[in-house]
Amino acid sequence: MAPAVGRSAVLAVLLLPLTAAAAAGEGGAPLSAEHRAWLDEVAPLIGDDERAAFLALSADHLRSAFVDEFWRVRDPYPETPGNELRAQWEERADEARQRFDGEGDDRRRFFLLLGEPAAVIPGRCGTLLLPLEVWRYRGGEAAGAG
Repeated sequence: MAPAVGRSAVLAVLLLPLTAAAAAGEGGAPLSAEHRAWLDEVAPLIGDDERAAFLALSADHLRSAFVDEFWRVRDPYPETPGNELRAQWEERADEARQRFDGEGDDRRRFFLLLGEPAAVIPGRCGTLLLPLEVWRYRGGEAAGAG
């Protein structure tokens, strides 16, 4: 998979016509419920420049095109008919919505990015500290190990 900076640069170049269209119009139209939910769901994955470009778009059809392009540039195997990363992300997002309280839950963010932890170690000092869990992951590409 290409580095995140490379993907962001490619996405920015590919979205120039869309952001130009947004600048020509009123820009920054209110988000539909569908697009707000998508933006919340991909918060751990989307870059600041991508988020700003998405929010600057003036119409839902431009935002839908942005979503399609967002996933297209992240497709780890573009030669296959499906987008494996998008499918995995959407599957994890469905599960995360059921398991965790909301966007502010750090467990949700790590689950979306890294999947199921290899081990969950509960905190043992609930009287002095806030509830605590330690999630352990085995080494691998997602965790930054070789």
